[in-house]
Amino acid sequence: MPLAQEFLVASFNRKKELYPFWADIVKSYTLRNMSTPSDRLTALSGLAAKYLSANASDRYLAGIWAKNLAEGLAWMVKKSIRDKRLEDDHRAPKLPSWSWAALPLQTAIETNVESAYSTYFKLVPDIDDEALLDYGRVEEAVEKGGRTERICVTGRVRNLWESSSRYVDWFEISHASRGNETYTFAANPQQNT
Repeated sequence: MPLAQEFLVASFNRKKELYPFWADIVKSYTLRNMSTPSDRLTALSGLAAKYLSANASDRYLAGIWAKNLAEGLAWMVKKSIRDKRLEDDHRAPKLPSWSWAALPLQTAIETNVESAYSTYFKLVPDIDDEALLDYGRVEEAVEKGGRTERICVTGRVRNLWESSSRYVDWFEISHASRGNETYTFAANPQQNT
C-alpha cells in the first residue's frame, strides 16, 4: 500500500501514532520535483489537515509537528541533486532553515522517528495557534503553520567539545558499510556521550 494511503487509513481510524507515517511521506516527498516550488507546503496541506484532525492537540510548523519537534528537527540530507536551474529559481519560497521544506527540490533526506521523548525539550507555545484549534479551524491552523518562520524551544544544552576531548581525524573514525559512510568513536568511547 502506498505511504499516503497507509497514512490516510491510519488517520481515518484515528490512530494516534501517525508521526512515523508522516516521516515516511516527507522522505518520499522531498525527492519530488515541482513546477511551482512555492507550493511545496501547500501541496501537503491536505495530508497535514488529516493529521491535525486526528491529533487536534498538535501544531503544524512548516512541515514539522510540535509534539515530535525533536524528531522533526533531526532530519539530515542523504543526497542532493545539484541543479543550477533550481539554485537560480527566485520563485523558490523562503522557508525556515530548520525545516526540511527549505531544502532544494529533489533532495533525499533521512528522518528520525526513534528518539525517546524528552521533557527537557519543549516548544514555547503560541497562543494564537491554540485559539484556531479551539474553534475547529483545522485548515486555517495548517495554513498558518505552513507560514511559520521561527520557533522558540527550551531545552538542555550540552557542550559539543569538552576541554578533555582530543582531536581525531575523520579518516580514523569513518568507514563504509553497505555503501554508506558511518562514524564511530570506538577507540575513544568517552567521546560518544
